[in-house]
Amino acid sequence: MYFKASSIDLLEAFFIFVTVLDILRKPYPCNKEILNNLIISLLAGAFIFFFLLLFKPFDSLINYSDYVSLGYGLITFAVSFFIAAILPQFFSNYFSDANWTVLKEIGHLSFIVFTIGVVNFLYVASSQISVEKSDVYSFNNFILSISITFVIGIIPIVVVVL
Repeated sequence: MYFKASSIDLLEAFFIFVTVLDILRKPYPCNKEILNNLIISLLAGAFIFFFLLLFKPFDSLINYSDYVSLGYGLITFAVSFFIAAILPQFFSNYFSDANWTVLKEIGHLSFIVFTIGVVNFLYVASSQISVEKSDVYSFNNFILSISITFVIGIIPIVVVVL
């Protein structure tokens, strides 16, 4: 059996697509304030620390302890603060309110989460806190680290953008 789309379904999908594009193109304030970004980064790092400490997601993949959770929280704080507060000081033309949109904000936050995932991968591999000890620097572990970071990092992104 196959699904046959009617012309009405395709038209509805097109209007939804256009609506989403309109939302993504809307102006969005670019947060370049260092103090603001410091507070947001501290809150994000604290959220990650307490979330991992309390819920221990992916427990079969990572050996959690207070120090390991603290490490992830510190990584989240440091990377997000550097990218959100320090980089815009050097690239002020790109990070201007005049051309900042919802799409750029989502891309910027996704870049932060991706970078946190890369640093998390290096943290896990270098400190041997992974349950899987063989080939800790493998591509599969890299993708796993990025994926886990995005799964957990989507929560603060949604809170910040919305």
